[in-house]
Amino acid sequence: MNEKPLPTISQPETADPVRLANWLNRIVELLPLIQTFAVDFDPASVSANSESVQTIAIAGVTTEDILVVNKPTNTAGLDLVHAWVSAADTVSVKFRNHTGSPINPGTETYSILAVRR
Repeated sequence: MNEKPLPTISQPETADPVRLANWLNRIVELLPLIQTFAVDFDPASVSANSESVQTIAIAGVTTEDILVVNKPTNTAGLDLVHAWVSAADTVSVKFRNHTGSPINPGTETYSILAVRR
């Protein structure tokens, strides 16, 4: 893993507001960027016994992001298998329909968490 050590600060530096602010800024640079999105998404129908990759436009995500995608309801027979940033500002979501009939899940507000190191 590519972990960066936290910068150290001495007692005299904490008394100097400018040095303390600089130290805090260095700490912030080491933290991951965490973004949350609520996106209205209407996936296309997923054919019987198949998988479908569909995309959502989300400004601000990059291929460096790690995603967690939450479909707000359970749709019987339909699984959200995987999600990833396939291009800048584009999230791809893979659905699997393991029933003998097509499934159209309809529009819902998906919650998406993006973490960038």
